[in-house]
Amino acid sequence: MVKLRGKNLGFRKAVLYGCMLLMGWGGGTPEVWAGASRSFSAYPLSRIQLLSLGRQHSPDAIGKGKGARAVLLSLLIPGAGEWYLGHRKAAKIFLGAELALWAGYLGSLAYADVLKKDYQTFAALHAGVDPVGKNEQYWIDIGNANNIYDFNEKRLVQRNLEAVYTNIGEFYWQWDSESHRYRYVDLRLKQHSWRRTATFMIGGMILNRILSTMDVVRILRKGKREGRVGGRARVSSRYFWHPIRGETIQVHLTWKF
Repeated sequence: MVKLRGKNLGFRKAVLYGCMLLMGWGGGTPEVWAGASRSFSAYPLSRIQLLSLGRQHSPDAIGKGKGARAVLLSLLIPGAGEWYLGHRKAAKIFLGAELALWAGYLGSLAYADVLKKDYQTFAALHAGVDPVGKNEQYWIDIGNANNIYDFNEKRLVQRNLEAVYTNIGEFYWQWDSESHRYRYVDLRLKQHSWRRTATFMIGGMILNRILSTMDVVRILRKGKREGRVGGRARVSSRYFWHPIRGETIQVHLTWKF
């Protein structure tokens, strides 16, 4: 038996047929087939019969290349690998989860941006803050003290000189009431919570891809156990004497995917 592999199947098949045809129709002797079968050397070959030639596979056959593509698809888009393998119900579940996670991610970011504008506007109205050019640390600091002077004094007591604001005019703030400062802190923490939710959505997307890939692997293993995984291409030949055709070789070529 001679095994042929996927890509070069057509070329190798043509070479095999050409050699057999030259031997049979050109009156060649079978010594070139030494070791293949003892019966080949008994008679000169005068005819080759191609008994069957075809591509055989079941609709559910899952080859190695197909399995690799399915795994890659699930890593890129959860559920795409299941869809590719024909498991549409599972594919819809993973795809639906992916769409929901993306909607949650984009929605969380959008709402977090709204809350950020809200607390910055709130601080400008009730603490006299100029929001232009301020970093994230500044928005945290203005919620920790009623005004910039109290904040600087606390940092000096802690000997944290790097945290002291030396440019009072640019970074000035003075809350008009304690309740408004607390309200500002609540808004900022709420905005931070929604940004953290968006981060969780990213983690959910990663987990969804892992679960989808594991499901594809499960499907592939199940198909292998049920004998649905395609094997390699095979060529088998048989020499026999036909009462009408004379010495004959049957060549049976099959390949599965």
